[in-house]
Amino acid sequence: MAGTLWINVDSASADTLADVARKLFPELEIRVTNHGDVSWLAVRGNGQVDDLRSFLKGVKSIR
Repeated sequence: MAGTLWINVDSASADTLADVARKLFPELEIRVTNHGDVSWLAVRGNGQVDDLRSFLKGVKSIR
């Protein structure tokens, strides 16, 4: 298994982004860690971590 990918995200959209990512990449383990205005998505899983990283590069905002 690959290591954990930590993605820094705005806390206001962290849960929504995690829910969308879980639907698109169900085999990945995705957790949200909140720290005030900033949150982190912790992502683990074989093969599709890079696919998720590419997907997130194209995300401009989550509403």
